[in-house]
Amino acid sequence: MAIQKKLDLSVVYVNFNTQELLEDSLNSLKKYLSGLSYEVIVVDNASNKFSSSRVTKIFPHANIILSTENLGFGKGNNLGAKSTHGRYIWLLNTDTLIPHDHNIQYVIQYLDTNREFAAALPMLTDKKGTIQPAQIAYFPSIKQILGNKLFSLPGLSTS
Repeated sequence: MAIQKKLDLSVVYVNFNTQELLEDSLNSLKKYLSGLSYEVIVVDNASNKFSSSRVTKIFPHANIILSTENLGFGKGNNLGAKSTHGRYIWLLNTDTLIPHDHNIQYVIQYLDTNREFAAALPMLTDKKGTIQPAQIAYFPSIKQILGNKLFSLPGLSTS
């Protein structure tokens, strides 16, 4: 029998020397993420200076995982994901600010209704509301690896 998870959302952060950004993100999360049951998990990747007490001042029940080495972003997220209790996991960068008009409830409703989807994310924008196009990782082409500047030099063709 599968274990039923009670929380709507587990928010996982991987921190490496970004304490102030993390705190800003946590404050925006606390301020604007209402109407959902959620938990916060912070994986610190062996930062030079990290204060657990500054995190728990914002989220007293935050689950803080202190890694003894920098695992990188992917492994750090995997480590945090192992400790989640939510139905869904939201991987947030420490520089993410949750806007007042966020739509995470709609993402959760969509996933609840459309069980054939395993992942989703809200539209990302900058502070001016401009859509951020690079939301999902992709395999870059040779042109992207070498950079558009190289191919824009006179005499070089992209065809």
